[in-house]
Amino acid sequence: MNGSSKIIGLLALALALGGCSRGATESVAGGEDFPNTVSAIGVATQEALDSSGTWNLLEDMPLAPPSTSLDESIAPATARIAGRTAQDSSFMKVDLSDTASGIAIVYSTQVTDSLIETDTLAILWNEFAKDAPQGNEQILWAKVRKIQRGSLRSVHQSIEPAGTDTMVTALPGKSNRIRFRQTTSLGIRQVSLDMELDPGTDLSYDTENDNRIFWSRIVHLRGADTLEIDSWRDGDGDSIAVDRSSGKYGVVEFQRIVPTPVKQPLLRRFEEHGRLRVDPRDSTRNQPLRYLRTAEWNSGRVVTERVARPASDSDLVASDTAIVQRLSVLGKDTVRSAFRMLMGPDLSKDTGNRMLSLEVHVHKATGRMLTLSFVSDTPLRDGDPVRTGAVSLVEVRPGQGVFTVNGRMVQGALTARVSDGASLSGTGSWSASGELLLWKPD
Repeated sequence: MNGSSKIIGLLALALALGGCSRGATESVAGGEDFPNTVSAIGVATQEALDSSGTWNLLEDMPLAPPSTSLDESIAPATARIAGRTAQDSSFMKVDLSDTASGIAIVYSTQVTDSLIETDTLAILWNEFAKDAPQGNEQILWAKVRKIQRGSLRSVHQSIEPAGTDTMVTALPGKSNRIRFRQTTSLGIRQVSLDMELDPGTDLSYDTENDNRIFWSRIVHLRGADTLEIDSWRDGDGDSIAVDRSSGKYGVVEFQRIVPTPVKQPLLRRFEEHGRLRVDPRDSTRNQPLRYLRTAEWNSGRVVTERVARPASDSDLVASDTAIVQRLSVLGKDTVRSAFRMLMGPDLSKDTGNRMLSLEVHVHKATGRMLTLSFVSDTPLRDGDPVRTGAVSLVEVRPGQGVFTVNGRMVQGALTARVSDGASLSGTGSWSASGELLLWKPD
């Protein structure tokens, strides 16, 4: 094979190195030696972009904060204290041993064919109301246990005041901020939710459409193994993560950690971080602002991917440019890729994003280096083939010189000037299928 054919093979490989590592398949870009056969450039470049996640990374970003509903935890318990839902299968006990401190403890149990629910509530004791339920409805804290009959499923909930509040009952004139914790168990699996919220203007925690959430954390467990940790918090300084009460857009920062990826056995650990502009009443309108994810593979490879504005590493802006960067490291072998992207007019729709250019840099432990760049004549939509634009390739082989290719692709066909820095230089043309059509040495 002549030197020019080798270089075109390198070009096809370099274009293919843009492939991403998605699902349970670990990308091995940069892990093998460079080929010595001519590849179809048009085909290889198309394959490099077949997975839109390579450059359109935002389609994988989680865009929905957790629910702010409390599973009707407080309202039914309050109603039972007031005697409004008394049933033959329910019973209640009141502990008045600490009324001197202004507290009474109420134990309420309700049994149905499918569920056993036990509520423990501390209420503000009203000396004038004595034991009249209607006068003792201000709850200081509550604990709820639900056991599903005939199964292994159980739910434990804890509700207590947060901030400056001293009770969980929502009343006019106070902040009504509470901390809600819930653990749902099914066999050895558990999901634990921890959040702070308030009930919004209607003073009801159980109507989700106007609750305000300040922060939340969800932990998934299997026995002693932590499967996943998701956390959400305010990202714009107003202390509110999701404000369904006013309906105002807000910025949320999120973090997802998967220390035990049971569904992807080749993956050792996975993390993702990001910022969202959240429409509190329509999650389909949520907008990605920044995104970073890291995957650690059992092979030792670490892949880091990020999306942000290119110059300032700041939040994305509609109809502005962004940079998608990917770094894959295995030992001393590294592959860096950068996709320059034009954001669509609506950040909530990733289908409007376009790719402008790509650059791939491979550095192997042996000292060999390869850099490929491609600048498209027209912005490419998700799934568009790389067909027309400027191509540049530089490969450095220790002790063998520097190989370069500089040219243009038109409808997948390449015309380029080729040089090995020594005896080989000239201009060649190749078809979209990789066939050498013309070679003119210098």
